[in-house]
Amino acid sequence: MSFRLVVEAEAEAEITEAAAWYDAQIKGLGTDFIDAVRHALETIQRNPYQYQVIRKRRQVRRIGLRPFPYGLMYVASEQEVVIIACVHGRRNPRRLRSRTR
Repeated sequence: MSFRLVVEAEAEAEITEAAAWYDAQIKGLGTDFIDAVRHALETIQRNPYQYQVIRKRRQVRRIGLRPFPYGLMYVASEQEVVIIACVHGRRNPRRLRSRTR
């Protein structure tokens, strides 16, 4: 079963910002970052429940964007997966509280 995928505007902006930063460091690295995001999206669209719940109250899950120190935070329901954030692994996760549904 394939779940409908929704990327919230804030998450999309964070992905774009991170890709631009990586591309400014080394030409082409931003493209590699976007490829890691695409791979993660394909993976969770197929089976979003394979990743651990990191916030129990809202059932927020996280998938890592290897080899980058980022992760996509998402919420899965019966028919859709909503990407709520793209966060650096060293940032405080409390800043995401207002984004969870």
